[in-house]
Amino acid sequence: MSFNPDVLNSKSTAQKTEPAKRERLIIVVDEYATPSDGFHYAIGHKFDNPNEKIRVRLNTVDERAKDMPRQDREKIEKQYKSGENTRDTIADKLKANIKLLSFDDAVLLNTAEGVTEYRAHWAQTMSTDPTAEVYSGIAHIRLREMENAPSQAYVEMVKGANVATSENIDQLLHDALAIKDNEGRARDPFMAVRVIYQDKVHHTSRLYPAPTTKSVFDQDLGRSKDISVPMDAADTISHLMSGAKHSSKYATGQADTIRAIVAGLKGLDVPEFNGNNQVKDTNLYHGVKGGHLKIEVISFEKLDFGPDSRKTYLSNKGRPHLKSYDLVSSREGSNETSVTSGYTETVVAFVRHPDGEPLVVFASPSEMWPEQKLLKDVPLEVLATRAIDNELSSGLAAVQDAEAMPTPKKKRELKKDKSADNSSEGEALSM
Repeated sequence: MSFNPDVLNSKSTAQKTEPAKRERLIIVVDEYATPSDGFHYAIGHKFDNPNEKIRVRLNTVDERAKDMPRQDREKIEKQYKSGENTRDTIADKLKANIKLLSFDDAVLLNTAEGVTEYRAHWAQTMSTDPTAEVYSGIAHIRLREMENAPSQAYVEMVKGANVATSENIDQLLHDALAIKDNEGRARDPFMAVRVIYQDKVHHTSRLYPAPTTKSVFDQDLGRSKDISVPMDAADTISHLMSGAKHSSKYATGQADTIRAIVAGLKGLDVPEFNGNNQVKDTNLYHGVKGGHLKIEVISFEKLDFGPDSRKTYLSNKGRPHLKSYDLVSSREGSNETSVTSGYTETVVAFVRHPDGEPLVVFASPSEMWPEQKLLKDVPLEVLATRAIDNELSSGLAAVQDAEAMPTPKKKRELKKDKSADNSSEGEALSM
């Protein structure tokens, strides 16, 4: 063999080993296997697919060190067995009779006899309440602490998405703004209206149920007092189209824009405007009425965190998987930054208040490293196919198939939210 100068600059032809794909698994546990002479497993199925049988064990220290070669081995050992906040074991989950688990950094091992096996970094309890329900869909998790206002801790989930026409706009408005669901349970709705011109979103406005007052007897004061409550859908729509002012300039401006769009769709006269954008709103009216603009209506369900989960999630808001929902951008020509809501595929577990309204006990991106998008950048087709109206039936069916799990529709008292455990400590380090 002779010397070849071309080899001096050649690159190695050795194939690089691709790292194992890591994912987040949301499972309904059917049973646990905890033998004394082998790995312990949680055995069940993915929450949205009862036919996909899986079993999951936890990583060993060596496996985690191999997965995360830049992470200090001593830190891994503290997470797993010797630190103050070690992860729960599979045996711990069995002892607590946990039926809903989120496994982070799960790695596929094999499939045999119709069962897929994984190993995972961490097992997080989604809820200790066996009646908890699960949603999956496009959502934004809002976790912000305010200086002069109450902190914000809730989830905005897309409930439906449709192109608006003269024939369906009344029904879309009613469905989006209904304050009770089809079973008469309380819900906290709002809607967004997108204006499309030449396949580009040019404007988005939001509308919430209009407020009204209700007299209630205060046990502490010993007298009646007025409280603010939302109007039902029909009254909110009447309030919108009447041209009545709202409680703030912002809300009044948003209502003006949506009123112009609805009037244009229905072929009504130019409506009354109360804000400072009459030229713009009148132009929108003519654009819609003349068929130059496409209108999309997106309905949302606002899901508040339960009391205990609210505290936990606000304290953990800086962790990567939650922080990713806030899209930070720099203002052109200044050092200031702005924060905009990001939306991605999200899994939420909740229990219900006695009036039926859901209270979130778990919320997380479906993916380990999700791609967050502005609402205007999420295509209507994606919003429509991943809306919770489409996902709810399959998700609940999976949960209700679990052994000894009562049907969520039954009346029951609201149990204390205990979903937060030490598992969240591991996720912060794994991402």
